[in-house]
Amino acid sequence: ATISNLQAGDRVISLTSSDSSIASLPATVTLPAGTTSVTVTVQGGVGGIATLIGTLPANIGGASASAFLTVNNPTPTITQVDPVTTTAGVPSFTVIVTGSSFVSGTTLYLDSQAPLITFGSGTQITASVPASYVDTPGTINITATNPSPSDGPSAPFAYTVVSPTISLSPSTLTLGSRVTATLAATISAVQSADRVISITHTGVTLSSPASIILPAGSLSTTFIITGSRGGGTLTATLPSSLGRLADSVDITITNSVPQIDLIVPSTISVGVPITLDIQGSGFVPSSTVRWKGTSLTQTVFIDDTDLNSGVPVGL
Repeated sequence: ATISNLQAGDRVISLTSSDSSIASLPATVTLPAGTTSVTVTVQGGVGGIATLIGTLPANIGGASASAFLTVNNPTPTITQVDPVTTTAGVPSFTVIVTGSSFVSGTTLYLDSQAPLITFGSGTQITASVPASYVDTPGTINITATNPSPSDGPSAPFAYTVVSPTISLSPSTLTLGSRVTATLAATISAVQSADRVISITHTGVTLSSPASIILPAGSLSTTFIITGSRGGGTLTATLPSSLGRLADSVDITITNSVPQIDLIVPSTISVGVPITLDIQGSGFVPSSTVRWKGTSLTQTVFIDDTDLNSGVPVGL
């Protein structure tokens, strides 16, 4: 504080702050006789702008002067985030951020998403993260920013969003032709929305849906397959937005006992070669037809309900 003229005696200058939470100072300071200035220690508090006013005694006119003081909020630091990772596609969840220099009104940023309102203490804040912020796997940079005026945001904290995994059960399956079985597809984390799971199969002939729906909020769903023939794998694959992780089931289709319902023609002439149309069920490409105990080598598989077989004249 500086006065315009030397004083014959000590002068008590009154001091005030417009907001003592931002800047606090003594109620008075004494200007010694024979001097024109005196220093005052100001204690900074929370970030903001405060007006400091000094007033001379009334007996020398009571003049006053003011100054503006800006106190910046400190730069926060982030040392830990819980949970340490999250899974892509999950519903809204809560993060606990540990660090230092958090203040009232600290906001949390996940990449370029809208800031999240937090609450907590100087060393720990909590925020609710919307599902849309973590809908795909990858690395998110988390930063904390104190209210203006401030010294800027924290250094980025790398946070990992992992892909969900999927598993099928049972892991191996043996079933007969035209026999149905139920499979369960289970995901590692509940999802915020319905997810379409693709179903494919190789090396085995069976009836299965091309895709199934995992309902939001569910960990698993079931679907039915019907065996036809062969052996191979059935694979369930998550959407590309979730990382396209997959799981497979080894499937073996055992041949069922074939059944003959009709043979056309029903009668043949002696000494005349004939082709029989054998109708029924449970036929496979390797099915054989026997005529009086002899295998007919000219057997053609049409489908699982129809065989054509030539009968030589000699039989």
